[in-house]
Amino acid sequence: MAFITPIHCMLLFSSPAVHESWLGAIFKFIAEGPGAQLFMMLMGISFVLNTHRNTGNVLTRSFQILMLGYVLNFFKFGIPFLFGLVPGELLRYMEVENDVTGFFQLVLTGDILQLAGLSLFVLLVCRKLFAYRFLYFVLAVIICFVSPQLWDYTSDHFILNEVAQLTGGQPPRVFFPLFPWLVYPVFGMYVGTLIKGGVKIKLPRLWKGTILITTIAMLIYYYFHSNNEGSFYRTSPSDTIFHLMVVMAWLYAWQLISKWVPDNRLFELLRWLSKHITLIYFVQWLLIFWLLPLFGFQELNFWWSVLVMGLVTTNVWGLVYIINSIRGK
Repeated sequence: MAFITPIHCMLLFSSPAVHESWLGAIFKFIAEGPGAQLFMMLMGISFVLNTHRNTGNVLTRSFQILMLGYVLNFFKFGIPFLFGLVPGELLRYMEVENDVTGFFQLVLTGDILQLAGLSLFVLLVCRKLFAYRFLYFVLAVIICFVSPQLWDYTSDHFILNEVAQLTGGQPPRVFFPLFPWLVYPVFGMYVGTLIKGGVKIKLPRLWKGTILITTIAMLIYYYFHSNNEGSFYRTSPSDTIFHLMVVMAWLYAWQLISKWVPDNRLFELLRWLSKHITLIYFVQWLLIFWLLPLFGFQELNFWWSVLVMGLVTTNVWGLVYIINSIRGK
């Protein structure tokens, strides 16, 4: 949660040399390891543990999150585009022309909010259909291996084509397609049912479980991984399993930390960030994209990148704090 803004700052502001630096390697691990995958798995876990959600509330929330993704696209892409403030390098990266068609392509870009909205609806359907928690595990496995067969479908119908893109498209049209990313919240539901059912794992077993899961994940990755099968956004079955196991190991590690380390200010900050993650996500993208005319697209060197990361992160957290204070009053 704490690294979401610095990572996105590096993605858009920093030069390729910074991406290849030691800092870039750390951010790459955080983003592509226990990053968006962890966020989606926690979504599935919280969905099970939150007993106050009825069908109407879930459907409303699902629609709100989906629409919020397009509202964000309009403000982060659309407004700068209308004022001619989007750098040409970014337009080429997004593979759009500087015309009306390009405007709508940017506004309709699929990202993690669209994924979250669609996933929430699917989780509701799963909760209605599945009476046994093991079925969530089975469904996650099926999604993992079937996903590559559902990629790159298109349709001449505008709405059907947009749905096809959200479910199986790829960058720059869609960055988080439903398949295979649905694996993580569905598996999160399985984990949530274990927690809700009172399944407890003692700390010594967590150590063994973490070591075992990490070992299996590394073996799967190095022996079955293929660079030709997909990318970070559309992972092959072996890579999806690898990421799933990394997230599980990460959760185990934090459970150990929470057991052994007394509550402190860092934990309070992490809880605050987690509680306001949606607003942080929205504000940070607005600030980053509106600053592109000032800093350029992937032009900053290492130290300028570090400075801008710190300034943007501080401002995002400050703005979120102010907004919540105003809403509280």
